[in-house]
Amino acid sequence: MKEKTTAELLEMLQNVANTKRLYQLLEEDYEEKNQKTFVSEINKILDKRKIEKCQLIQEAGIQRNYGYQILSGKRKPGRDKVIAISLALQLNLEETQRMLKIAGEGNLYSKVRRDAIIIFSIERKLKVIEANELLFNMEEEPLQ
Repeated sequence: MKEKTTAELLEMLQNVANTKRLYQLLEEDYEEKNQKTFVSEINKILDKRKIEKCQLIQEAGIQRNYGYQILSGKRKPGRDKVIAISLALQLNLEETQRMLKIAGEGNLYSKVRRDAIIIFSIERKLKVIEANELLFNMEEEPLQ
């Protein structure tokens, strides 16, 4: 199926008759594309770096079944899971922000205390467990 242009999507949004159809439109034309793109980007990185999916899931601290569901596109990762995956892959801040955007999650914002700690963790190439220890020690919620 050919990807719709911005103009086509805008026209469709302007002609949505009710909220039920809006939900359908958003699910069909946004969620599926974002999940496929997120999965394809992660797979490119894994292939390039010769990292196995099981290794990524373990280093990201994600439950095994849930991790495989994320990596197959069956489950949408939340913001913390995208961050954990990015930390496990040692992505830089720009790459992490891009992965958050692709996943449809909010970017890290330096004015938010917890996000500032996560940015510090990314910049220092901390492992997920180290980032979680730092968050905990600074009285912030660890990555879930």
